[in-house]
Amino acid sequence: MVLVLGWIISSHITSPINKLARFSEEAILPNKDTKSIRLIEMRAYIYEVRQLLKHIQEHFQVLTNQAHQDGLTGLANRRAFDQDIQKLIDQQIPFSLIMADIDHFKEVNDEHGHLVGDDVLRFLASIMLDVIRGEDLCYRYGGEEFAIIIKEKNEEEAFALAERLRIKIAETPSPIGKAINISLGISSYYKKDQLPERVIKRADTALYQSKHNGRNRTTIYRS
Repeated sequence: MVLVLGWIISSHITSPINKLARFSEEAILPNKDTKSIRLIEMRAYIYEVRQLLKHIQEHFQVLTNQAHQDGLTGLANRRAFDQDIQKLIDQQIPFSLIMADIDHFKEVNDEHGHLVGDDVLRFLASIMLDVIRGEDLCYRYGGEEFAIIIKEKNEEEAFALAERLRIKIAETPSPIGKAINISLGISSYYKKDQLPERVIKRADTALYQSKHNGRNRTTIYRS
């Protein structure tokens, strides 16, 4: 009876910790769609164990947020983008993708320095958040390139949003003392697209076309 009672008490102590350990092992896997650790149900009858789990949950949530957030602009990062676009494709949810790139950004860094260049990136991110709707998703894709995912909207509706963003950027003084310009490319998801790379490649092709045709413009991908 003593052994059985000891086993029961030990299980109550170790079970939530083991569950947390399994979750943490899964959370660090590449491209893992990590759900909030607060959603995990853990029962512990010992006060110290409950407090330990509470603090671990809080710290783990902070780390999870940081892993999906760009440290410079505050937007979601490339990892979050890869997970979100894959989820939309897996669930076959219609969406359009806008890829945006700052025109002549190298000249900004060369003439004004990288610190001012960082201010320009933050400036663009803030304008993007002002222009998009609540359900749209913004990302810093990498370097001076950004992405916007617009769910349940076609290319023409994405074009209208992209143009509002482009015009507002072109009319608003930036940290370099004058307005900057951006080029944009748009593509949409089709049910035949089993991989996100196909949607991204089309948007990148349209973005390159905007650059090729003189920059400071928006192009919809056409096959």
